[in-house]
Amino acid sequence: MDFNKAKNIIILFLVILNFFLLGLNLKSCAAKRLSGEEIDNIKTVLSSKDINISCDIPKSADELPQLELVRESYDLFGISDIFFGSGADISRTEEFDVTILKSENKILSINGSELSFFDPDVKISSTTEAQERTDALVEDLNRVLYDFTFEKISETDEGIRVSYNMYYKNYNCFNSYCIFTFNEEGMNADINYAVPTGFSGVKSEVYPADIILFSFMNAIRDKYPDEKLDISDIKEGYLDAAGSEGGDVEAIPCYRISLEGKSENFYINGYTAAYVEDFNK
Repeated sequence: MDFNKAKNIIILFLVILNFFLLGLNLKSCAAKRLSGEEIDNIKTVLSSKDINISCDIPKSADELPQLELVRESYDLFGISDIFFGSGADISRTEEFDVTILKSENKILSINGSELSFFDPDVKISSTTEAQERTDALVEDLNRVLYDFTFEKISETDEGIRVSYNMYYKNYNCFNSYCIFTFNEEGMNADINYAVPTGFSGVKSEVYPADIILFSFMNAIRDKYPDEKLDISDIKEGYLDAAGSEGGDVEAIPCYRISLEGKSENFYINGYTAAYVEDFNK
């Protein structure tokens, strides 16, 4: 048999095989993308329950692995300098596993990877002033923590809310956040520090957004049975729904759904389409 002819036949076969596999891959990707009709259908279903969607709906759902998170302790001196100022007179007490620092009217509480701060003397009434203040604080925090970036600012039932999140490979890490709230009582800051280190496990299928929204509809109507609701934001990311303390943990793909005028967020498990209870940051 002619060697060159055989080689050409093999090359042609491989080219045809690659085109065939590419076609299958494109078909698979297309099957995971929501069509315009599917998006219209889920909007109609939600509208029948007095739930409006005023944001973009994610159109594709990928197969995703888990995300490894490490919960690390805070640099106590660095954090206290940021919130109280260098050289401030600070008293320290311990209540069970919580470290409480006080200086004048300011209170800083640290419990593992969770931190909360309250300053009653900060009175801010505009979103512009609120973000200017929090941008400066987060810039200082990023010198001692990992990397928080601005996400959004909104006026909620609790006051002006400014949110910062941590990202890994363009995926939002929902367990890592800085949330600042300004109201007539002062300024509150809630911070959680869980550092993403890499993906793990096998990739598993994630439910598309229309299934997620249907699940959300049933869960939210139990919480708000009669109120007209407006979905203002839908984000994909990773969440350790158990809120594990310390050590290495695995976060799973989730969808975060925000409602206009509500300070809480709602999460749906991307693998199971089940509503995640007791986590609303």
